[in-house]
Amino acid sequence: MRYDGRRRSCCFSCQTSIRRLRNKLSAISMKGEECGICSISVSIASFNFHHRNGEEKNNRISRMNKSSWKSICAELDLCMMLCSCCHNIEHSNRFEGVRLQYAVAGYKGDKSDLYLDWLSEEERQLLLSL
Repeated sequence: MRYDGRRRSCCFSCQTSIRRLRNKLSAISMKGEECGICSISVSIASFNFHHRNGEEKNNRISRMNKSSWKSICAELDLCMMLCSCCHNIEHSNRFEGVRLQYAVAGYKGDKSDLYLDWLSEEERQLLLSL
């Protein structure tokens, strides 16, 4: 096959996909092949790289497919590898404390329909009284 006048085995889009997969496999191997919180080791598709401190973040790992492996490793040193579930929990802080109170207070439906079983009875009563 000929792509862009050169002899290639696949198109540019496929090359990018292959490069991303190769980089992710290497990164997973470098980080220990298990979640940094729950230690689960599952499919490579379930792993995400979470920056411990967002202010130190130089780049998004997913956007570094054309970067050198050295620069990818430098960014990976700022990250921890998490499974999708733990990564979602890390980012679920938007409904804690005061933010949760504002969300419930602004809810226009029947507040008794809200799933608040994970709160203590006192917290639940306080939120439902808003």
